[in-house]
Amino acid sequence: MASSNPRASRPRARIFRRTLLAAVVAGAIGAAPASAIGFTIKPTLSSTPTGGQSTTCLPNVVGLLPLGAVIHYSWGLWGNTAYSTSSNSITLSDTAGRQYLFCEVKVTNALNVILTQLTGKPADLAIISRIKGIAPSNLSLPSVSGKKRVGQKVRCNPGSWSALPSSYSFTWLRNGSPVSTGRQRKLRGGDQGQSIACSVKAKNPFGTSGTVTSPAVTVH
Repeated sequence: MASSNPRASRPRARIFRRTLLAAVVAGAIGAAPASAIGFTIKPTLSSTPTGGQSTTCLPNVVGLLPLGAVIHYSWGLWGNTAYSTSSNSITLSDTAGRQYLFCEVKVTNALNVILTQLTGKPADLAIISRIKGIAPSNLSLPSVSGKKRVGQKVRCNPGSWSALPSSYSFTWLRNGSPVSTGRQRKLRGGDQGQSIACSVKAKNPFGTSGTVTSPAVTVH
């Protein structure tokens, strides 16, 4: 038979309320997403690393970093050079083709201690990618040197180029039309009073440039 004493039911009500509150709190903790209690990183590069161009290291953080966490970036060429920059972006040398670029990403606390990911592994990972080489590109035009007189030899200076050319090809032009090849040309009677120029192409292991032409000179 149920008690009719209202005071006797109060302890039971308190126990019920505490049990209900505990159940609500436990349910809330169980429903919390993984991002609320940890993080993972998976570094990638924003683009294929290419000589003479920039690329960015993306840490790809999943979840929430602890308060005060710091992301560090270290760049280098595999087995060769470490770059001094700590930025998440870098501009590569135009001669870096075929080498391997790496970006190391570390997440630390304010005391520079590496944090642990949700997976249980240290937050210290690297991405490695081979650098794409580029063909030479002209930086300053070729020029013609030497005495511009019939019977004399003139020489084609190739100008300056990016991406370290391994060889050049030369074509001599008279009034804009090809007349001979090679770095030098001996001026002939037909050149007298005419405009002479040289055109150049540069080549390296990654390709061949377009043609660039020197300013013309007049043969006397």
